[in-house]
Amino acid sequence: MNVFNIFRRPAPSILALALTLPLMTACTKDAVYTGRFHAFGGLVDVTLVSVPVAEAQAAVAALAKDFAFMEESWDPAPGAPLARVNDLLAKGERFAGPPCVLPLIERGRALTELSDGLLNPAIGGLFELWGFYDHDAQGFRPPAPEDVASWVEKAPSLDDITVDNFFLSSANPAVRLDFSGFVRGYALDQAALHLEELGIKNAMINVGGDLHVTGSRAGHPWHVAIRRPNGTGVLATMDIKGDESVVTVGAFEEYRTWQGTHYHHILDPRSGWPADSARSVTVIHPEATLAHAAATALFIAGPDDWPGIAARMGVDQVVMTDAGNVVHLTPKAQKRLRFLEKPAATRIVDPKESADI
Repeated sequence: MNVFNIFRRPAPSILALALTLPLMTACTKDAVYTGRFHAFGGLVDVTLVSVPVAEAQAAVAALAKDFAFMEESWDPAPGAPLARVNDLLAKGERFAGPPCVLPLIERGRALTELSDGLLNPAIGGLFELWGFYDHDAQGFRPPAPEDVASWVEKAPSLDDITVDNFFLSSANPAVRLDFSGFVRGYALDQAALHLEELGIKNAMINVGGDLHVTGSRAGHPWHVAIRRPNGTGVLATMDIKGDESVVTVGAFEEYRTWQGTHYHHILDPRSGWPADSARSVTVIHPEATLAHAAATALFIAGPDDWPGIAARMGVDQVVMTDAGNVVHLTPKAQKRLRFLEKPAATRIVDPKESADI
């Protein structure tokens, strides 16, 4: 997923069924409190269990403040703070990097290596070339193939950035930071860490449909549903109890249409064009950052190559629906999912057995 998408995200890819629970009173032992606020262009739902109402309200307010800061800091659209960082990188200047950006560069480098370059946080120029930062999609048309080829030839990456203490510079003017391939997961992890610091042990954080869960729902698992790859309806449900994240990326989330053809936002940095062999990927992992990065990379890798990337990235719970509507599953994911409708075809793949790491 890309940052433009998390700021203007349409229908969520994961349904938090637990969020339909009614708000209970503070006198109830297992009270469930649900707070909601706007961030990243959509709704963020926070469900807290066994937390007094006043403390729950304060916790949700603190998270709302966190998300507002993250939203402002990581938006790469023209005029936003990250866009100004990108302008300085393009000029080749050496400048003090914002503290909110430096950790993402470090994390992005590690994730880029793990994904064999399929996740590329220096890809902002390509998103801009495709017009995905433009809120008005009415005038869209795909970029000229020669322009895409020119961007690919420049091959911007985070390795082009020099980090010297707090100072940044880039030798490649094509580098434009866009952390959208993992930033929503990063935001989930930061929110979960904040709740942990507040002593809250049982919670669900839902950012536009992507989830991080801690503990349980009054002693019971959290129930979530994975949407169909077209973004409507439910493909399968599963239970979560403990610290886990569920992140989905899909071609249905953000796209442009030109002459009847849909061009979605999940761009392959190797070709410069939308990855076309998958429809959606869900990854389940304790760390939301890694889950989001892996879901992005596996989508780009496609049905033939995803097992090797999954093994490199250390994820073993994956659900992929490919362009032919075949559902690819790891054994661990298969054991947990309850399909509402039996898929037309499934393929069970263990990344450890099929990948050459």
